[in-house]
Amino acid sequence: MLLTDPRLGLKVLFGPGTPYQYRLKGPGKWAGARQAIFTQWERVAQPMQTRPCDDPKTKRSFMWPLILSAALVGWATYVNRNNLPTALLDKIIVYLPAQD
Repeated sequence: MLLTDPRLGLKVLFGPGTPYQYRLKGPGKWAGARQAIFTQWERVAQPMQTRPCDDPKTKRSFMWPLILSAALVGWATYVNRNNLPTALLDKIIVYLPAQD
């Protein structure tokens, strides 16, 4: 087959094994077997494309909730700075704005 029909021979040799190969010659010969071997990948890909793909949705950023949480913790610390233990206050007082 590689000598008489090289394209078909290469498809049969390196392609997937399909029942169409047995219909090329012999008692159950089918005239459309050659064309079926050449178009087998189209028949595999076609069912996978049954619906149109929408544009991908943008991913939500997890940075905004993180920034908001940090701002709320900072605000709560600033508001309740007189009620905090002194050891904790000494560690975070560096980050608080200075008051006049």
